[in-house]
Amino acid sequence: MPLRDLVRIDGLPLSGRLIYSVAEYSFRFDVTDHAELNRRSGYGGRSSLEIETLQVEVDAACGTVLFVWGYHPYHRWERDRCAPNRLVPGLVRARVVPGFLAGAAVGVAAVGEWCTVWDPMSGWVRVAPPGRVRDEVQVLVASQTVLGITRGGLSSVWLHPEFEFGVRPEPNG
Repeated sequence: MPLRDLVRIDGLPLSGRLIYSVAEYSFRFDVTDHAELNRRSGYGGRSSLEIETLQVEVDAACGTVLFVWGYHPYHRWERDRCAPNRLVPGLVRARVVPGFLAGAAVGVAAVGEWCTVWDPMSGWVRVAPPGRVRDEVQVLVASQTVLGITRGGLSSVWLHPEFEFGVRPEPNG
């Protein structure tokens, strides 16, 4: 199922907290208002756009991007300066052919195809193809979560997580 296009539309970003769990090597999104998430998710279930193991969660019925979550080990991140610079709040709709299927991910990039850069000074994390493709628009789709769009395609994912430190749970026994 190829990703056909992304379109920015007017609307408010989904409110919540983007957390990066260092112990679990993963992002999670703690939504503020579950009723609002349910309204945005509709009745068609949810799907996702998969960038390596990072998931961009979408409403399967209409393709509206909701939030980002997933396994994304920090030990592979490069350190460099980065921050989005033309941020606009809104919604993004993704279209795939023949359409999203609830519970199934649509592959955008396999492991190793995109790079992750973290700027410890700004706190931003950028996940994007190698090189510096300039985003035509950067849409704040959820708290601390930005999608870069260029020529109707996904050109970057910008994340500004709160880091959660903790001890990795050990198995019993």
